[in-house]
Amino acid sequence: MIVITGGVAVSPDEVAAISAAAADFAAECRKEAGNIDYRLSWDISEPNRIVLNEAWDDVPSYDLHTTQPHVAAWTTLIAAASLEAPAFTKYTATPYTP
Repeated sequence: MIVITGGVAVSPDEVAAISAAAADFAAECRKEAGNIDYRLSWDISEPNRIVLNEAWDDVPSYDLHTTQPHVAAWTTLIAAASLEAPAFTKYTATPYTP
């Protein structure tokens, strides 16, 4: 399993537009083969920081995801609204079952 976490601060003026686009974008990502989970949310301590948490079955599924047109459109939108470079970390994980 591949897990990606991270986020980026966006212009406070862009929060509403990013929120609207994020809902559709995350829904498209969840439809992709190999997607386990895809979540975008706002940081409660920094309200203009969007946080990403995503999980994929394997590296090929994640790699294919990164080539999708909706990912390119989202990347362009976020780049235009960002106040800084986004920071993400990719992990290889084993599913946890208590």
